[in-house]
Parts: sequence; structure tokens; C-alpha cells
Amino acid sequence: MSDVQITMVRPDLDDLPAVCIAPGYEVKTAADFDDPVAVWIEAINNSFENTTWTREWVSEQFTGKEQYDPEGVFFAMYGDTPASTAFAWIDEPSEQVMGRVHYVGTVAAHRKQGLARVLVLTVLHHLRGKGLVRAMLETQPYRLPAISVYLNLGFEPAPGDALEQQEAWKQVMEQLGRR
Repeated sequence: MSDVQITMVRPDLDDLPAVCIAPGYEVKTAADFDDPVAVWIEAINNSFENTTWTREWVSEQFTGKEQYDPEGVFFAMYGDTPASTAFAWIDEPSEQVMGRVHYVGTVAAHRKQGLARVLVLTVLHHLRGKGLVRAMLETQPYRLPAISVYLNLGFEPAPGDALEQQEAWKQVMEQLGRR
């Protein structure tokens, strides 16, 4: 079950809380850097075990696509060090309703500072500013702290018809003590 992706949806982007970041950190976008891909790679590769982004992969998956928006790629910076990242993505360039919160990651030394919450909210505000009305994300069932953050930000489980996802959501909610 560890390979299964579970989906969450925030049914609207109304009433988003304000973004407040911990002292010592600041939010920047990819547009703020001379070499944003290097910063992005550092943030992701240091946030996730067994992840090795390369420039070629980032270009193929994101920066080389029409819907890439450097103003929608966010970093929580601690001085010159990327401590956390998340970005806004639209699966199809013509999409006008649903945006995606993508690759939310925090470097281990900077966890427990509320940075993921800050960046998810920043992405949601960005998506709303682009005229989108809903947001979704995908994660893995074992990422319980992240799922808790997403639930507290108004995301809801969206298991669909797949039995594997339904079972994964059942286990996740039991582990989190929610129904």
C-alpha cells in the first residue's frame, strides 16, 4: 500500500487564512533567483529521501511546459538556504477550475516550523489569484503529519472509486483518529 497515491481536494478557495511565517524565514518564488532550478533541486532533494531531481527531469516535467509559472514556485528560505518548497501547478494549460498543490517538502532540519502550512497556503492564494476555484493534491498514506496539515487547511479525502485508495483513506483516518 506504500506505493498508492491518495488524493485530496479543497472544494473551494474561499476564506483562506492569512499567511504568517516563523521568524527567520521568508517566502520567495522561483522568479527571485538567478538559477531557480538549482534552488528547487536543492529543496526537493533535501526534503525527500530517495529523490534525485536533475535539471533535465525538472525541464521535462515542469519548466519546459507551457503552464510553468516561476511566480507559482515557492520556497521558505532560511537565509540563503531553501528550507521548504511547494508549487502551484495546472495539469492542462487551458484549465480554469482546478489547480494542484504539488511537491510540498521541508528539509528535516526545518520541520516543525509550520513551513509546509505556510507554503500550501501561499500556493492556494496564488491559485485563487489566477482565477481557479478549487485545488487538489496527491500524497502517500504514510505522510500522516502532512495529511493532518492538509486536512486542517480544508482539504478533504477524495478516494474516488478505486478500492485501494478507499482502503488507504480508511487506514489514514483511523491512524489520525478521525472518521
